[in-house]
Amino acid sequence: MSIIEYPEKDTLKRGINQFSIFSALWVGAFEGFIKCTDLIKFGDTGLGGFDGIAGEMIVVDGIVYKPSPGGKVEISKDSDTTPYSIVSFLDDPHVIDHLEGANLDDTRVQLENDHFTNCNIFYVVRMDGHVDYVNTRTGPKMEKPYPNLAKTVEYHVTCEMEDVDGTFVGFWMPAYVKGFNISGIHLHFITKDRTLGGHMVDFKNFSGTVKWQEKFCYNIQFPQYPEYSALNLETGASPEAQNILRI
Repeated sequence: MSIIEYPEKDTLKRGINQFSIFSALWVGAFEGFIKCTDLIKFGDTGLGGFDGIAGEMIVVDGIVYKPSPGGKVEISKDSDTTPYSIVSFLDDPHVIDHLEGANLDDTRVQLENDHFTNCNIFYVVRMDGHVDYVNTRTGPKMEKPYPNLAKTVEYHVTCEMEDVDGTFVGFWMPAYVKGFNISGIHLHFITKDRTLGGHMVDFKNFSGTVKWQEKFCYNIQFPQYPEYSALNLETGASPEAQNILRI
């Protein structure tokens, strides 16, 4: 387990707090190095994965949820760790009282055009409401020697839901983040009763409330286990890597 450093409170609250980088995840750095009980000290809203890249982490209201393949959700255990996660505090958000989006792309365009006017900073997003349809996916835990991330997607199980209320959480990131993260919008979904969820592939006809907040700091902590130093992290900015979370 690595040593976790805590930024000063103001910096922590103002920023995005990320553990490891996407390029490491892309090449199979799936070993958890921060406990989920520590993760929520860095943010109450976010997403990520669990040790062995099991599940698709959803952090809502400071609670870490762990979906299993097929979408069933449980609250994470005290012993659960994460190899890659991104959290932030949604503590002073702008609120859109009502937004309607035909699908993810339509919603993204509305947010970019009307609200995310600075394309060089970061945004944390939460959407609460109703969708006619949502498709999520979640994968099982991988065992060592770990494959790369593209291979794990072959084992993911989808969960399709219709006429459901729930919460989307995630981030919008600028184009220059390629490599240490994914540019554009990335959301995970969990039902209102917190029983189903996962990585959000797409949805149809969202209607509800959107909370969003600009973030001007970006804090990254890297794993300190020996294998990390030998990884080739250059490939995480490739088009193939950047598109993996959009399929």
